Amino acid sequence: MLERLVHDQLSEFLTFNNILTSSQAAFRKLNSTTTSLISSTDHWHENMDNNKMNLAIFLDLRKALDTVDHSILIKKLNSYGIVDRTGGGFESYLTNRTQFCTLNGNKSKQRKVTCGIPQGSCLGPLLFIIYLNDFEIAFNIQEHLCR
Repeated sequence: MLERLVHDQLSEFLTFNNILTSSQAAFRKLNSTTTSLISSTDHWHENMDNNKMNLAIFLDLRKALDTVDHSILIKKLNSYGIVDRTGGGFESYLTNRTQFCTLNGNKSKQRKVTCGIPQGSCLGPLLFIIYLNDFEIAFNIQEHLCR
């Protein structure tokens, strides 16, 4: 229940402060991959009408939530003014976790989880899109440098 409350407040904060890029469609209300594809297709047609080239890069991040670097995510949250308001709650949520596997009744040793977002949480997808939020900015900068 606490995680849902944090999710709702964080989502409201991101929306109110217009932090997430408008092209981010995943895990957002009233958006979907279809929304993203329609927007991209319109942009590509506009470029073609203006004799511009299109370059598309599609990434399929296998086990995407497992790839999140905790320190980078914490820095991004801090840059949006989020960590200071929670008193370090996100860092506590992400760090000092352990995991183990069970196969045929045999348990592995516990190991510390050094990256990734907890699976099955309502907060995980929102933290993931915050983690990816500046990808578009990086590509737009590159686009301007190539002109």
